[in-house]
Amino acid sequence: MNIRLTLIVVLLLFAIASISFAQSQPSATDKENQTTQKNSAATAHQQSTENFMRTLPAVPAAKASHDSTTTNTTHQKGKENADWWIVKLTAVLAAIALLQFIALVIQSIVMGVQAKRLKQTVAATEKAANAAKASAEALPTIERAYVFITVVEWFREEDRVITEDGTEQSTVTIWLWNPGKTPAILTRLYAIAFPTGTYPDRKDIGEVSDNKIPPGGFIIKDERKWKHIEAKIRISNKQWDEIERSGRLKLLCYGRVEYKDIFGDDHETGFCWEWSPHKSHRCFYISNNKELNYYA
Repeated sequence: MNIRLTLIVVLLLFAIASISFAQSQPSATDKENQTTQKNSAATAHQQSTENFMRTLPAVPAAKASHDSTTTNTTHQKGKENADWWIVKLTAVLAAIALLQFIALVIQSIVMGVQAKRLKQTVAATEKAANAAKASAEALPTIERAYVFITVVEWFREEDRVITEDGTEQSTVTIWLWNPGKTPAILTRLYAIAFPTGTYPDRKDIGEVSDNKIPPGGFIIKDERKWKHIEAKIRISNKQWDEIERSGRLKLLCYGRVEYKDIFGDDHETGFCWEWSPHKSHRCFYISNNKELNYYA
């Protein structure tokens, strides 16, 4: 819009200058009329002069020359005054055009600064939006439940039953803990204690029928009424001797806990604990088997 206004001012300046110049120059018709009038006036003046000269004494030639010079000087001054006003008007219009140009330059600079600030604002807004999106995506990870195995043990001494033929059943207690910020909804439990010479494959872990999901299926942080499951085991004296003395067998307690979080996502925690026969320990500890010890 400012460019158009500047162009209009320049065109207006040119038009006024052209009109002023045209007005200062007489047209061809005006020149012809002036010539005719001058000729008529000259003829009348000559006749009048001749008649007058007959009755009056002759006028000195110097006085007539002086009158002609005075008339030319007056006409020249009038023309100079008209040209001076045209110059003044032209200067004013040129000053207005200059001011318009300066205003256009200033506005361009302001628009450039505003565009730069707008770009910075958009970048900051985009950064904040990305941060908010990342925070929203991280929220389930921060707020979700996490179920881990904290202790595997013979909870009472009478739970550890070892017989000659291994027909009696022992009970190993597996304690669960949820350090997450929201409850975990248990969906399935797998747990077994077994004397074996090798570690099992994860896919071979089957469901243990004597582990039932409690009513409601919740493991809540610091909740006490459901924090453990039990694994049943039968051990003979011969197997126990191979566990405690020769080391040919390992007493493993392993399994898997499957659960949902409050966001509806499925998770699972696998565990594998191993009995340590050393007198300084004589307890279950987490084995180094990473395939069986995991969480997801």
